[in-house]
Amino acid sequence: FSGMQDIANDSIDIHDQTGHSIVKNYKAAAMTSSNFTTLDDITYVKYDKFGNVENQNIKTYTNEIATVLKEYKEVANTYKDDVSRKRGNAETSTVSRWTDATKTNDKWIDQTVMTTTLFDSQGRAIDQTQDIKVFNGTLLELAFHNVIKNLDYDNRGDAGEQRITSYKVVAGVNVLVDYKVMTNRTYDASHNITNQMVLTYSDSTSTTPLDVQEIRNIGMDSTGMALTQVIVTYSDITKLNRIGVKVIDNSGFSSTTNTGVRVITNYSTVTFQNNDTTKAITGYTGELDRQTITVLTADNRGNATHQTVLSEGYVNSVWVFSGMQDIANDSIDIHDQT
Repeated sequence: FSGMQDIANDSIDIHDQTGHSIVKNYKAAAMTSSNFTTLDDITYVKYDKFGNVENQNIKTYTNEIATVLKEYKEVANTYKDDVSRKRGNAETSTVSRWTDATKTNDKWIDQTVMTTTLFDSQGRAIDQTQDIKVFNGTLLELAFHNVIKNLDYDNRGDAGEQRITSYKVVAGVNVLVDYKVMTNRTYDASHNITNQMVLTYSDSTSTTPLDVQEIRNIGMDSTGMALTQVIVTYSDITKLNRIGVKVIDNSGFSSTTNTGVRVITNYSTVTFQNNDTTKAITGYTGELDRQTITVLTADNRGNATHQTVLSEGYVNSVWVFSGMQDIANDSIDIHDQT
């Protein structure tokens, strides 16, 4: 299971294109109030000749009767040519978010602009940039800049390899964070990555990675968050020196409100299918410690503003209390730093 939606469409035009939708999202197949997560009120403003949505507005509510608005979002897509347009691959995609639909300056959350500068002959994005502007209390300020290369596409349009150079933008200057090479081996039916290797380097010229991670995502919610994520970290590209095995349980966490319970458990041993680190993870043993993080409140960008952290160690086959923290965060900057 990855998600359940109840969709009502109306304002259907003479070309059979929906003008308005109400989408209720649930975390289980049973569409009950206890399983409800969010309601999206979507207005499709403009379609192109191939049925791609060029402009749409989305109001996201956190209750079933649509009275508690979480955010208001506008999405605008432009296309380079008919080849990429036919595939639904935009040249520029701009996502703007506010805390309400008035869109006054003080209601800004952020704005993300994805620009494709190079398509292949089949209209698939090869070179892209992503710029993220964040509201700094006065206006939108450029905070992040990412340079992305997509390679090795399959026939479903999923990239087998991605290379991402990440920057923080500080006072208008790009400050390099890291360079990642991602091998995306397996996607699910919704194009979410389920089997991935990530090599992280200090920059694109480095030949020795800072670390290597094998990541498995098990079960996805409607936003693409993994309900369970297993991360095995190595210090070398040969994957002979394992640093750690981490299992993150997100089943009690809401990726929409960014609140709820997340449990992170560290293990000493992991087992891969056929002892092949490119295959599925079949088990993990040797519990070491775990943290149960309860996020009580979060800001509009998903940063925890109030959370508790329960820390435990695994001693003589029993979980033993080691600490409890109540953490309040404020003065969070445009780079999501407290």
